Amino acid sequence: MHLDLPIDDLVRVAVRETLDTIRADEAAFPADRLALWEPDAAAAVGIKPHALRDLRRKGLIVGSRLGGRIVYTRESLVKLLEDQRQEGGS
Repeated sequence: MHLDLPIDDLVRVAVRETLDTIRADEAAFPADRLALWEPDAAAAVGIKPHALRDLRRKGLIVGSRLGGRIVYTRESLVKLLEDQRQEGGS
């Protein structure tokens, strides 16, 4: 498959679609849960758990340690995606 879009346009489209999915799909984050464990949070935003961990270690998202596991709130996941969104030319 050959795509004729610049990489920044592809990233912009992917982030926009992921944000739309998160906002539209409440099942990805059950209303009765305040936070998701790291693997579930990573799946909710469409990345691998190690990528989410790396973003946390870089300070790009805040996670909380509960019982030896890292959890993320819906708000922190949406903020991460919004912060990563690129508008305009680059």
